[in-house]
Amino acid sequence: MTPRQMLAVVLHPVHLGRTGLVALLVGLWLTLFNQGTQLLVWPWSAPLVFKIAMNVITPFVVANLGLMSRQAESKVDALSSVVSPRPLPMVQELRSENTTR
Repeated sequence: MTPRQMLAVVLHPVHLGRTGLVALLVGLWLTLFNQGTQLLVWPWSAPLVFKIAMNVITPFVVANLGLMSRQAESKVDALSSVVSPRPLPMVQELRSENTTR
């Protein structure tokens, strides 16, 4: 995936809404859990604001990496079915190992 394609996936309104919601919910939980008592003290220090920002940015990045991984995986699956309509030998081998267990 090129950087332009990645940006298009991340900024797609549906994806942005979902990953943004995940980031806000997880970020809120992490902030309350890890910095709960510090949030009550005013004014907030620069390190606290940085921690809060990282608590939101990190799940946003992770959610988007998962999304891009899924996008790339579906393209590989589509490409492999065009190139080789039957499963590759290694895939067949893995499938047969799983069925014998």
